[in-house]
Amino acid sequence: GGHSMGRVATEMMNKLGAVEMTPRVYATVYGFINIWKEPWQACLSKHLEAYESGASSGDIEYAITNLYQHINTAAFGCGENLERLSQNSQACAKRAFQHNQMTLWKSSVIHDQFALDLMGIEKNAFSPYISGVTEESCFARAHDNNE
Repeated sequence: GGHSMGRVATEMMNKLGAVEMTPRVYATVYGFINIWKEPWQACLSKHLEAYESGASSGDIEYAITNLYQHINTAAFGCGENLERLSQNSQACAKRAFQHNQMTLWKSSVIHDQFALDLMGIEKNAFSPYISGVTEESCFARAHDNNE
C-alpha cells in the first residue's frame, strides 16, 4: 500500500542523491502516509530536515509546507507545549509571510492564536503582519467566500 510506496520513494530519493526532492517527498510521506502506520513523533524531525533541505535548495513552497506540517503535527498529534507551539507557529508564519505563502501564513497565525487563546493570553496573532485583521475577521471572510 501507500506506506510501502512511501518507503520506496524515500529510498529511491536517497539512492539517487536527489536531495532537492526531500521537501516534496517528506511532505507527502511523513505528512500524509506514515502518520497512519508510525508514531506521529517520528515524523517531526523529518519535517524539520525537509524544511532545512528546501530552504537551502530553493524549494521555499515545500520547505514552508514541511514547517507547517511540523507545527500541525506537534499540536494535534504530539501534545506540544503551548508556549513552544506559539513560538514555532510565529516562526513559521514569519517565514511564510516573507515568501508570500499566504495560505500557510494564515494557517500558522491561526495556530499561534489557538495557542495564545489556550494559554489565556489576550493578544492578536495577526497584528504583527496586517493591522485590522483578527481571527474573527479571517473566519468571517472565509465564511462569506463559501456562501
